[in-house]
Amino acid sequence: METTNDIWGGWGSVALVVSVSLAFMFIVAILVWQAFKTWQASIENKALIARDKAYEVLADKSVYTQQKLLEQQERIIQDISDMRERVTSIEQKLAAVD
Repeated sequence: METTNDIWGGWGSVALVVSVSLAFMFIVAILVWQAFKTWQASIENKALIARDKAYEVLADKSVYTQQKLLEQQERIIQDISDMRERVTSIEQKLAAVD
């Protein structure tokens, strides 16, 4: 004679298998999700590093360009000063000729 109180008989074993299967799939889904999020964070981090490197290169080029411009401006100022001295000298010689 079978006892009707046996929990593992009939649908009880089916419920156990389904519950264990769902728990296993839930754990696998969480692991896959975490792996995906870790991969995504890694890609975002690499993109941020590349962007920061690009800004650093741009800043270096900007500083270099500004230094070159400063050197050119100093040369122009010197050339204008030399020309002013020459013009003054020419004006003095022309005034002495009169």
